[in-house]
Amino acid sequence: MPHDRDFPDDFLWGTAMSGFQVEMGRGPIDPNSDWFKWVHDPKNIRLGIVSGDLPEDGPGFWELYHEDLLRAKRELNNNAIRLSVEWSRIFPNPTFDVPAKVVRDNRGDIERVDLSRSSMDYLEEKASKESVKRYREILEKAHELGLKVLLTIYHWPLPLWIHDPLKLRNGVIHAERRGWLDDSTIVEFAKFSAYIAKTFGDLVDIYATINEPIVIAFNGYFNPDSGFPPRLKDLNLMLRVLKNLAIAHGVAYEQV
Repeated sequence: MPHDRDFPDDFLWGTAMSGFQVEMGRGPIDPNSDWFKWVHDPKNIRLGIVSGDLPEDGPGFWELYHEDLLRAKRELNNNAIRLSVEWSRIFPNPTFDVPAKVVRDNRGDIERVDLSRSSMDYLEEKASKESVKRYREILEKAHELGLKVLLTIYHWPLPLWIHDPLKLRNGVIHAERRGWLDDSTIVEFAKFSAYIAKTFGDLVDIYATINEPIVIAFNGYFNPDSGFPPRLKDLNLMLRVLKNLAIAHGVAYEQV
């Protein structure tokens, strides 16, 4: 016989979404990410690698967030919401020139990334003020409705200035913007994570650093039929990406 059980009073019932999947459709589009370029590629569409359904035809959360959050609260009886921020919206231009002290272990792997106050100020200068303002409005609305905020710092799209999936697909050796294949992306992710914590920390209850890292590595670098960029199949590349994502989680954890 089944037994009735009550959930704890502090149990979180929530809805999850990712920025790339829900933000566009109303308001400004974000063409500056690898996923945006990937899903618009005519070859990918022709071969059925991607569906041809475009993010700019999406549900428009960027403009309709107040209605959607209200629906989550009142119709779904949520007391929590999981959201993500788009790296390419906040930093559409490179942050390579922002100074950072990179500490490596005796194997040469990144152990820590330290940012000075002046570096944080420089990130503030570089950030898109319009995007930061809207993300704060979204998070403030969630809190106004009594929703605890779980913020995912990275839910798959990378800025194009870090990763060009079409060029990488055509040749790893000669590609310059190779995303998670290069540990320089770890350093840039540390900068991004530090900025997110500084800018939105007062509105975030729980952080998730990276959404489903194994999915990123396996589908992008070992399962070319998945539709994930850059559509490679190489075990060594997959393992390198997994390692870099694991290190990136560690440095992001230290920043938040």
